[in-house]
Amino acid sequence: MPVDVYGPALAHQKEFPAYLSYYNRIEKNTMWKHADRHFPTTYYWKNMEKELGRQINTLKELNSIRNTNAFRKYKRYAHTFDESTISVMESTYRNPTDFGNDLANAKWIEWWVRAEIWGKYKIEPHYVKKWVENAGLHSSYYHHYEKAFDDAPPKMTLIQREKADKESLKGFMIAKGSTM
Repeated sequence: MPVDVYGPALAHQKEFPAYLSYYNRIEKNTMWKHADRHFPTTYYWKNMEKELGRQINTLKELNSIRNTNAFRKYKRYAHTFDESTISVMESTYRNPTDFGNDLANAKWIEWWVRAEIWGKYKIEPHYVKKWVENAGLHSSYYHHYEKAFDDAPPKMTLIQREKADKESLKGFMIAKGSTM
């Protein structure tokens, strides 16, 4: 890619589709590597807060960052971690004892977002019940998951989900003011 080409101008570059695919693949593979190594989702949450330059502690603050690239990356990683955990649980090689968040350091708001992600991606209720129970969470988190589950469109296939992730990334790359 040419140096110093960002935002909307990036979309007009001949090499942009290849660059987008490359960037998407690197991000996806890095997240899968972290999930396989059991990096807690709280690690990505803290990186998101660092990238945003502020702490997220309330629903109002959460709503103000929902359309940021940092939040997009957190959601993508959290779902990647969940998929990895489910794969391990279904393989019956071992039953994981850690389901994503750093139980000692995760904020309630991060759990709230995780419940939304579980619902949005139609994670099966028996997994979510186990995760909520493991974390010792109040039933309101499970009810939040149920609402997100009911409101979500039908579960996407892997190909549909990867296409949606790539489109979301593309939106941030070509947005006005982007430096990606």
